[in-house]
Amino acid sequence: MFEKIFVALETKPADHEILSCMGGLRSLGAREAHLAYFLTVNEAFAASFEVAVEGLRADLAGLKEKLEEQGYKVEAQAAVASTASEINRRIRAANASLVVVGTPAVTLGREFLFGGVTSAILHHQVKPTLVYRLQGDISPFIGRACDFFSHILFPTDFSANADTAFAVLEQIVKSGSVGKITLLHVQDRERIEPYLRGRLQEFMEIDQERLDNLKQRLEGKNGVEIDTVLRYGTTASELLKAEQEICPSLVVMGSQGRGLVKEVFLGSVSHTLARRGTAHLLLVPIAR
Repeated sequence: MFEKIFVALETKPADHEILSCMGGLRSLGAREAHLAYFLTVNEAFAASFEVAVEGLRADLAGLKEKLEEQGYKVEAQAAVASTASEINRRIRAANASLVVVGTPAVTLGREFLFGGVTSAILHHQVKPTLVYRLQGDISPFIGRACDFFSHILFPTDFSANADTAFAVLEQIVKSGSVGKITLLHVQDRERIEPYLRGRLQEFMEIDQERLDNLKQRLEGKNGVEIDTVLRYGTTASELLKAEQEICPSLVVMGSQGRGLVKEVFLGSVSHTLARRGTAHLLLVPIAR
């Protein structure tokens, strides 16, 4: 399903950690990789572009080799990340089916700070994007594939975009690499209170039935274990709490939710989870 991945690097200490985990995507059919090291405009003009690129060539050769060792056919390039449109043009040109970006270390405020390239890709998302959570310690990852699929958390608001993300989840399950899935819906307090509070039980029953229907679509496929969780509260806060309690290896969700215009960055919920979550996150853009 993800035959070719586009790995966008911009944080030099993190490149080996990210690439050491890409073997974990081979079970999804990934066979080719386009490795792009993006220079910021300031980096490119610190010397000259030619000098800056020359300085990356040795690094790119080593990084390319790391992916080849995991069975990938690899293209590698260095480029100036001058605009978001240019970054995403290169992603389209590479004909990749999945983009991989890394998030830098967590801040004291418990939020991830996106670098310029990651921000550009997520703001103008054109392909499913895996947000890799950097651990900050490279050595444990060398020589082994990361475990992305032992326990997947799938939050849904039952929107069209959530349906698109669920179709991706079904494809992941077909790969046979998933151990457990938790299907989660948050009944949003802000949509219910104060005027619809008396109908909360009715809404909870309706949405539990929806979760059960999704569970039935996955049951019996490759022996995967499936749980459903229905919560009530502020959606983003409840998702973050659930992530902390469940400790999933991966969160899969749509990158725009119910009622959100496409100009909004990711949608407020997925934006919050991208910035403040701790698990690897696969964001699936709305179908066009």
